[in-house]
Amino acid sequence: MSLQQGLMWIIESGGAGVITYWLIENIAELRDMVSVWKRRVSLVLAAAIAMAAFAAAVGLGYQTMPLGWQAWLEALAAVAGGAIGLSQLIHGERKLPSV
Repeated sequence: MSLQQGLMWIIESGGAGVITYWLIENIAELRDMVSVWKRRVSLVLAAAIAMAAFAAAVGLGYQTMPLGWQAWLEALAAVAGGAIGLSQLIHGERKLPSV
């Protein structure tokens, strides 16, 4: 996997959620949190990881640079929203019992 493919996986394909859940399972301070805080932190982490990957992709020329502060805000909000949604799908598949 190239750097570009890795960044796109983080941004577009649920990679931010996978990384988030790996961090939560492997870092004692995150793993030992009360469940409500663990959930909140996981949402913030997924969004932050995806937004950082997007900024890196823009900086490396893999993504088109948004023009102006409003375009940046919209792009980062879309990336964060997608990452949060995908992380919740991952959580549902891995942690919730099937009915």
